[in-house]
Amino acid sequence: MSKENRITLSGSVSKKAKLQFFVDSSKDTVPPAKVQVIKNGSITENKAIIIWGSVSDPDLRGYVIYRSDLGPIAFVSESTTQYEDVQFEPANSYIYQVSALDRYCNLGARSSELRINSHANATKGRSSGAVKIEIPDCFTAQKEFEVEGAEGGSFSTEISLQEGDNHLRVIAIDAAGNTGKAEGAIWVDTKAPTIVENNLAKITPTYTLDINVIGKVDEPAIVNVYLDDPVNNFNGNNLNNNVNNRNNNVNNERKPSFSGKTDDQGNFNIPVSLDRRVDSSFEVTRNRPFTNTGTPETSPGAISSSSSADLSSVFTTNIKIVAVDNVGLSSSPVSGPVEFKICGQGGDWIIQPTEIFPRELVPRFIIDGVAQVGFTLNLSWAGAGEEQRIKSIRALVRQDLSPQEKEKWDVNWVQISQPTNPDFRRLKATYVQLQVRSPDTSNSGNKTLLKREQELAEHNKKNCKLGVGCIRVPLIIEIDYDQPNAYYLPAQLPNPDSTTAGSGSAVSGPNSITPVSRSYTQKQCLDLEVVIQPRIPPKFLPKGMLEAMVKMLDGVIGGIDGILKILEPATKFVLVGCLLSWVVLFFKKATEFTSCSASVLGGGTDFSQCSCPQGECKKVNNGQLSSEKDDNCQVCYDAKKSTLEWQINSQWLCDRVFCPAVPSINKYAKDFGSNIPADMNPTQINSNIKSDMTYDKVINITMYTCPMHKEVTSDKAGVCPKCGMTLIMNH
Repeated sequence: MSKENRITLSGSVSKKAKLQFFVDSSKDTVPPAKVQVIKNGSITENKAIIIWGSVSDPDLRGYVIYRSDLGPIAFVSESTTQYEDVQFEPANSYIYQVSALDRYCNLGARSSELRINSHANATKGRSSGAVKIEIPDCFTAQKEFEVEGAEGGSFSTEISLQEGDNHLRVIAIDAAGNTGKAEGAIWVDTKAPTIVENNLAKITPTYTLDINVIGKVDEPAIVNVYLDDPVNNFNGNNLNNNVNNRNNNVNNERKPSFSGKTDDQGNFNIPVSLDRRVDSSFEVTRNRPFTNTGTPETSPGAISSSSSADLSSVFTTNIKIVAVDNVGLSSSPVSGPVEFKICGQGGDWIIQPTEIFPRELVPRFIIDGVAQVGFTLNLSWAGAGEEQRIKSIRALVRQDLSPQEKEKWDVNWVQISQPTNPDFRRLKATYVQLQVRSPDTSNSGNKTLLKREQELAEHNKKNCKLGVGCIRVPLIIEIDYDQPNAYYLPAQLPNPDSTTAGSGSAVSGPNSITPVSRSYTQKQCLDLEVVIQPRIPPKFLPKGMLEAMVKMLDGVIGGIDGILKILEPATKFVLVGCLLSWVVLFFKKATEFTSCSASVLGGGTDFSQCSCPQGECKKVNNGQLSSEKDDNCQVCYDAKKSTLEWQINSQWLCDRVFCPAVPSINKYAKDFGSNIPADMNPTQINSNIKSDMTYDKVINITMYTCPMHKEVTSDKAGVCPKCGMTLIMNH
């Protein structure tokens, strides 16, 4: 191999000789095209003329003519398309063919045969046997000179070479015409390689330290990758104006960080591990106090919380790629910044997602746009101090992915129903639901539904962890909350006598501290991966099994139809019964109203002054229970009891018509009895009457009422706020 296109060729010969130096720098191994046309021009007693069509080839050197009895009989230059044969036997038959020859000794296919019959009086030609023809050497002698001396001697001469593969031949010819030959080959490369493709722009930003640098070189080479020191940017800002110019010049003598070889086509794929060292030249702005005007001030001595919720680090590494070919020539460096991002920020809240449900997606549901998955986010406080108030929670699809990463994720497949924001002091969880639909909803190529489902089942298979089709969604959960961030000594504030803005109160004195509250947003990345259920082709299901299933379903449906035929008339009867029960209930309510009116009970008395502990009613006068049974109270009590008992039965009957699948309120009352809260009781009767809510269970309600002001009631003993009289206990 050589990086120069001129070399010095040295050697020696054993005796005086003429030297010829030939150089062939061609890579051409393709022969010329076949001669398509051959015909006879004229035939006489002494000659025959053969004519053929020319061949178009930029490297054409000439044509070789063949005769059936002799083989090759002549060579003519590329400018000639006919040959005159003058020596042949009288009254004989000959077959001629022609083939093209290029300057690199590539011989084309022979033409079709041309038969010529010689004249009977033709002059006797050459005898049969091989004919030696002079075909010029396929190489042009670059130099010729003689080596003097009877014993020969050494020689040295400069030879010009061409780019690429060069074949060298030295021929020595002595005075008697005897020849000697030496051959060799040398590869000349004076052109540095060029990196024609690379993926640096496609892999930034990256959320993993391990990446692959991929590209292509215009020739086989060794590819070296150089990494500079990473640059750490806080809050996403470039705090150094010279970040992109840092270490801009690659010292080719420097040891590369990573290396790899290209394949025969020049493609390379080099695994690279990024570094994440913090650049000490950058100032950390975390936990800086705020003045009264809200301007951040430097405070290295701040006592800060352990949270890093407002720190968003981006580590930028400048990557340079240099290709070195087989002769040691280096390409121009190709460089670009690659950002490594820490996905998420902050750690005051521990976010624990539950298992995704459902665990598999049905392809048909994805096509129809009705596929859904969801999971619960459980939250727990892990920051300093007492648990803080969450203001809002958001679930978003990460869009700041590199072009290469976007090919691995399905960012356009989902729509997120944002989680609700309940009182997180009471409920530390929220639910995230995703609607899944393939962005390609068109039936391209008129594919069958089975074909589309099968393609979905294979979607993203090479990137899924389980090796099956899946959807992959990069999520980020954002939590907005307030937190007491830090406490500062007055000496660290711009004005020690002033009060720093915050949620706490400043305390004066030499050892005082001032609390400062700040709003934070914690972010956490979640990678969602849901398997797409494989579609089982119908051909794998036995026909007999499918027919049996159809018959079974037909039988079940027939049975349901039979039951419905019985239930339809029964439903009509129940509906009529419900309506009649409402009519009866109306009359019972009317009877209750008349039985419990003040005119019946007498003296402006209402039923609240009747006590019926065992179903036998007595009247209460001025807080004193009568010793004798009161007939009017008894009539009112019996009317109320009859109404409620009928109402219970009426509700049960009507529930069978209007809400047959839902348990009635009566069922709830029966299950829970006296544990039912008072505000759920549909009837507030201050007595021992059986309640509609509790069937046969008795609810004893103790109330305290003012004797003068009946509207004043209490569930505890005390005095009337209006008149100061002692409240009287009622049951």
